[in-house]
Amino acid sequence: MTRRTVFQACLPLLAWALVGCRETSPPPGGAAGGAAGHGSRLSAASEEAAQQRDEAVAKSLNPQGLPAYSGPVGGVRGMVTVSGDAPPTLQEVAAKIPDTCPRALEMQRKLFREGLERSLADVLITVTEYQGFIKPRSETVRVEAKGCAFDANVIGMVYGQRLDV
Repeated sequence: MTRRTVFQACLPLLAWALVGCRETSPPPGGAAGGAAGHGSRLSAASEEAAQQRDEAVAKSLNPQGLPAYSGPVGGVRGMVTVSGDAPPTLQEVAAKIPDTCPRALEMQRKLFREGLERSLADVLITVTEYQGFIKPRSETVRVEAKGCAFDANVIGMVYGQRLDV
């Protein structure tokens, strides 16, 4: 898969994240749970749908029903570098970013971002084909948007996690 293909594959996630934004405050009028004001209590149908969703996620992530791994874990450290041509400027993207958004321009104007010694930013390294079940650290992955840009271009998530923007 080329770098351009990887970048293009990430665009739907960005669009989904923007569309998925929602207010967390109650609607106007103070009726957070409906006209009767019963708080944020879910209806029976909503609760059943949430339970079915949770079961589907659990079955997808852990189809064998293994207990969550609780032994020692390791980490991967290092630097991913690039060789070859410098990243091309995405003229069409850069032209759409207003001058009042320098952070967004810096993060989005090139096909990929480089640091010192041609190190790459926005890289995701994963470990696959291991035995066992490892739970995600949290149910939610948070991305902050400030200065007209997100704080990350690459987000590691698993099926069932929620993305908060």
